[in-house]
Formats: sequence, structure tokens, C-alpha cells
Amino acid sequence: MKTAADVMNRRFFYASPNDSIGSLLHEMGERGLGSVPVLDLEGRPLGVAISGEIEHSSDVKELSEHLRREAVCLD
Repeated sequence: MKTAADVMNRRFFYASPNDSIGSLLHEMGERGLGSVPVLDLEGRPLGVAISGEIEHSSDVKELSEHLRREAVCLD
């Protein structure tokens, strides 16, 4: 039986406050993605942003403050 480690992509793509909107949209286009997980500077998940939300934000910090799809975390 395969494990998650056998099939997962270890190069996790995400947006962080250090990313520029332009480079984020470019990288999403290169990968054929319409959405991306958004993490804070400590690597904690904040939510998921779709390309339309990203295009209307001036930076990832602003984007992260207005996420419509917030992360659901369990202890």
C-alpha cells in the first residue's frame, strides 16, 4: 500500500507576505493553478486565495487580511 510520502509533491507551493502579487500570479500561471494556500511568516496556514482575489490585492499582506476561505485548523 502506498503512503502519502510516496505520492505527494514535497515542493509545496504557497503564498506568503514576502511574495509579490506579480510573481505569485506568474508562478500560479506556470503551474496551471487557480488558487493557492496562504501562509503567514511563521508558516501557519491562513486560508486559500483564488486568482481573482489575488489580482485585486496590492500585496499578499492585504490579501491575507481579506481571505474569504480561511484555514480550518485542528489541534
